[in-house]
Amino acid sequence: MSELFVMNHPLITHKLSIMRNKKTGSKDFRELLDEIAMLMGYELTRDLPTEDVTIETPITKMKAKMISGKKLAIVPILRAGLGMVDGLQRLIPVAKVGHIGLYRDPETHLPVEYYCKLPPDINERIVILVDPMLATGGSAVDALTMLKARGCKQIRFMCTAKRLVPDYISEKKMLELKIDKNGDGHCYTCMGCRSFLTPWVDENNKPKYYGRFNQGVVTVNLIDIALSANKDMKKFWQIFDERMELCHRALQCRHERLTGTVSDSAPILWQHGALARLKSGDVIDSLLHGGYSTISLGYAGLWETVYALIGKKLTKQEGKELGIKILEKLNCYTKKWKMAEKILITAETGSD
Repeated sequence: MSELFVMNHPLITHKLSIMRNKKTGSKDFRELLDEIAMLMGYELTRDLPTEDVTIETPITKMKAKMISGKKLAIVPILRAGLGMVDGLQRLIPVAKVGHIGLYRDPETHLPVEYYCKLPPDINERIVILVDPMLATGGSAVDALTMLKARGCKQIRFMCTAKRLVPDYISEKKMLELKIDKNGDGHCYTCMGCRSFLTPWVDENNKPKYYGRFNQGVVTVNLIDIALSANKDMKKFWQIFDERMELCHRALQCRHERLTGTVSDSAPILWQHGALARLKSGDVIDSLLHGGYSTISLGYAGLWETVYALIGKKLTKQEGKELGIKILEKLNCYTKKWKMAEKILITAETGSD
């Protein structure tokens, strides 16, 4: 199964449209969510492995296909996720059900677990984590982290939101792509604003992520470029190149402003271990080069940019191709700047 599967089935989109109608009552809303969960569950389970078994029909014995011993669990994020459980259970009546309850602390904005009841053998099951609507995806990230901490290896997350802020990505993909110079893949959390550090190993050839930092981010407003180009692709790339030069100068300003900073300016950060353990009077320059820290080129509005330029969504092939081309251009610029500046500049953040 793909890492991300967008379900555009007409029945699902039709029922979603009715749910979104302000005239739809709560009874109909719940019934529609239940039906959508069952339709989505059909797609979510399409790659479950099967095996040949012998059964006896009213006429004779025959070989038939059945799911090959895979145990499943349905885990809703309380309370909204409960609305999707019944639909999935009608489709998979043998699946066990667990529950995860989270809320956001109003002071710290950190997740607080107030309830977690899962099947004892949850680590042996394919887990279907459900939450009907996402905003930032924060609760989903926390729930996924809780499941992984309990040994879950196969997790499928299902929601009815078509778009979300990508605060988490596939662990499988991170292990494939975040390769250090030793040839090892790593999975680790983002720093914030969806910006990920690049792999780095210390003088003992050991990978290090926690304690490193980002020097800052400069974000290019892609949708502003697209609207200024008014569907003219030649003009879009011309303005794009001009904005990239502006972003480069802004990134240089951020880096140069940090150069020469004395550790005494922020002892907790530079002297007491939050980011480093330098001595009083030391400057932080050694931490700004060689890949120990990064500096990021951000982008905003990729989905809207593609739609404004060619009238296609990112989920369509033509839209996807243009979106990838824009991201490749961003990466080309960061690689060029990295070679020139000897600073690790990454195109890691975005709003799409």
